[in-house]
Amino acid sequence: MTEEDVAALIEGIAPVVQDFVARAVADLTVRQAATTGHLATMIEAVKELGAVRERLAVLETRAPVPGPPGPAGQDGRDGLGFEQLSVTQRDDRSFTVTAARGERVTEIGTARFPVELYRGVWTEGWSYEPGDSVTWAGSEWHCQTATTAKPGEGSKDWTLKVKRGRDGKDGKDGPPGPPGPAGRDWQQVYDDTRRR
Repeated sequence: MTEEDVAALIEGIAPVVQDFVARAVADLTVRQAATTGHLATMIEAVKELGAVRERLAVLETRAPVPGPPGPAGQDGRDGLGFEQLSVTQRDDRSFTVTAARGERVTEIGTARFPVELYRGVWTEGWSYEPGDSVTWAGSEWHCQTATTAKPGEGSKDWTLKVKRGRDGKDGKDGPPGPPGPAGRDWQQVYDDTRRR
């Protein structure tokens, strides 16, 4: 239903409802005197409600009346396609996706991946991020939360990844090899350089 239909419906129902309410209120004052009069009023009200139902059915069968057209809207801007997308690496773990057409550049978003990266031997004062792994005291450690703490000293920021193994036993000397060719003395070396 349109707003006009609702307004017409209210306009058609309002007199009947006012009449019904007025009769009901009047009936309440007379109620104590005559119960039969009250029943007669209720029967009349039911008949009037039947009339309201008929009016409502007529209103519902009317074709809606369209209102006047509104003003034309502004043309929208052209969208951006896949050919205008670019992906730029921001750091070791994140990438930024942007779309550009002419001077119009829109940053669509940044994706960060939980890539594990080996950062070498732990260095005091460096900030490590989750996913970083370092070597310290012969073992490899995995960073759980951003930290500058040293791994292996009770810090919950690091998890032991590979434990240092024991040093191997010293090997035994092998048998001596065959003798090598005789070496040259300084005079032979000198003579060779003069011949060149």
